[in-house]
Amino acid sequence: GKPYWILPYYTYRIGFIGGKDIAGIIMVDAITGEMTEYKVSEVPSWIDRVYSDAIVLSQANDYGTLQNGFFNSIFVQKNVITTTEGYNYIALRDDVWLYTGITSVVADESNIGFILVNLRTKETLRYTINGAEEYSAMRSAEGQVQEKGYVATFPILVNIEGHPSYFISLKDDAGTIKAYSFVSVTNYQIVGVDYVSLNNAMNTYVGLLRENGLIDESAGPNQPDGASEATLKIEAISSAVVDGTTMYYFRFEANDAVEAGRVYIVAVKLSDDLPFLAAGDQIKITYTANDSGKIVEILSLEQVK
Repeated sequence: GKPYWILPYYTYRIGFIGGKDIAGIIMVDAITGEMTEYKVSEVPSWIDRVYSDAIVLSQANDYGTLQNGFFNSIFVQKNVITTTEGYNYIALRDDVWLYTGITSVVADESNIGFILVNLRTKETLRYTINGAEEYSAMRSAEGQVQEKGYVATFPILVNIEGHPSYFISLKDDAGTIKAYSFVSVTNYQIVGVDYVSLNNAMNTYVGLLRENGLIDESAGPNQPDGASEATLKIEAISSAVVDGTTMYYFRFEANDAVEAGRVYIVAVKLSDDLPFLAAGDQIKITYTANDSGKIVEILSLEQVK
């Protein structure tokens, strides 16, 4: 609850004006003005950011451009790489990491990998993964909802069932999130979209990955830790089309997992059984629960024969 200003300061490691780098920070108590200096190696772990985006990207591009010499960077350009246009952030191991793609300077629309840079320590991890660059993935996600004119946010790189994937939100003109999507890094034609929930979009996407042989067919359904199971009896069921997607509305008979009077909503993509269900049928579901054990979101559904 105590505010501090964190002020990085620079040094030059090549001559007088070259190799600009962070040498340390000055931590200023925003109330008293008391100042404490830390070298980079001494910065407390609770401080989230020491290195700016600009200096991280500049150094990454210098490395990618000059690693085989200055003249190579201009003439031959062998193995010359650069960061892609955009970047984002990932929270990892209690630190904030900058994420960006890397691509060849011979411009195309593909990445040859990604880097993650710890903005407190400048630790850098490089992953060699050939695939679509971020803006290609954004256009692919927008193409799935082109009739609505939604605009994609810049992707976040995530691991879905061991497969590198982009997570992208789709927004309307007012900036409101209207849909969620996942796009395969290695094949940006594989896109899972849902207008209702993140989990529905992910389940659709995982199904597409399996259909295309990109994850192990024997792997179980992609469910978050702590998902629960229940068998419920349908009291009433109805459907409606919302934004081009058929949605099913349920009331269930009393059960320890069911919140009294609540209507539960799922998209048709969740299960092929949905169009054939009727009042009185029993279904088996997996779901996330609140602190009282009541259903928050239905993750999977199948009819009990």
